Amino acid sequence: GRWIEKFGRIPLLEIFAAIGALAMVVVLIAPTATDRMTLYFAAIALIISGNLPRLWDRRPEQYAVRTALILANFAAMVVFLTLGNKAGSFVPYQSIFSENAELGITRRGF
Repeated sequence: GRWIEKFGRIPLLEIFAAIGALAMVVVLIAPTATDRMTLYFAAIALIISGNLPRLWDRRPEQYAVRTALILANFAAMVVFLTLGNKAGSFVPYQSIFSENAELGITRRGF
């Protein structure tokens, strides 16, 4: 495809893509182990996301792709922080380190 035309074959990315596809099946059997393993794939996602806009030749298209990537990541973070099982631990001023009972400090407006 276009990625190969632009950047060439990158065997490491192909290996991680195969492992990622396998992880989609394994997550049904061992979700925690799969989650921990795929944390190491964050660097690959950054490489691909950072280079994805370069697949388009014109600047307006590159800006559109960058904007779409930013909005998609923002949407994922919003879903994680609002609907996640442990979302309350990640929202500022609502962790175990900032509870009123722990520090004796009131949280005005939060």
